[in-house]
Amino acid sequence: MTFVLLGLLAHVFADFTFQSNDLVILKKNGCLRGYLYHGLGVFLCYVATLHLYGVSTAVILGAAITLVHILVDWLKNLAWRKLPPGKGPSIFAVDQLIHVIMILAAWNFMDTRFSRDIISFYRGTVVSKAVISLSLLPAPRGDCGIIFDRVLVIILAYAVVIFAGPVIVRQVLDAFFLDSQPAAVTRAGKYIGIVERTLMLTLVLVNAFQSLGFVLAAKSLARFSELNDMKFAEYYLVGTLTSATVALLTGIGARWFLRL
Repeated sequence: MTFVLLGLLAHVFADFTFQSNDLVILKKNGCLRGYLYHGLGVFLCYVATLHLYGVSTAVILGAAITLVHILVDWLKNLAWRKLPPGKGPSIFAVDQLIHVIMILAAWNFMDTRFSRDIISFYRGTVVSKAVISLSLLPAPRGDCGIIFDRVLVIILAYAVVIFAGPVIVRQVLDAFFLDSQPAAVTRAGKYIGIVERTLMLTLVLVNAFQSLGFVLAAKSLARFSELNDMKFAEYYLVGTLTSATVALLTGIGARWFLRL
């Protein structure tokens, strides 16, 4: 399962953290430069996360995944131009599902034993002093132990709500509000949403579900006067509920895995 977690982490960083809006626009417009830049980011992210299996293995596997990833992105953007407006979330969901299936397929054919040379290298550096005491450093035979996988799950959960969350919320909002967004919407809303999802995820992970209402209430109180505008109220409600759903589902999924 460690391979899947590392692959998902690489995907989140490649598709959401290191892919700017300008890069997305370049790809949508069919610009080759956009695909090349994104492909380089995908390749480097997978090599960085999968290098525990050996540098050569990470490079070969990273190159293969990158080629498929770029092909899927090209088909996605092709479908985006041909389908009517409002289908963004559906296309986005299918695109992400294919990327996840690709990682699972690679895991099925992958030799999940870690490289002894790579692990030995880390054990011989100062890094090992910080992680061996916590049993985080994988063993050469590929048995990571429970703690290493648990740490990966937590890192992945926070990466999803912080980096993928804004994109998911934007996809849903764009589908509901095709013409324009309310005048009261500001750029600060994106960062407020990130803080909101991070707090909600933390509360779910520490089993403090009763405190979730406080986060939503505090956010609503700050925008109380603006909720008189029906269009803004609808926009606010769709965005907030989508954001909360992302945080809750991610937190519940992480808790389920941590209990295994």
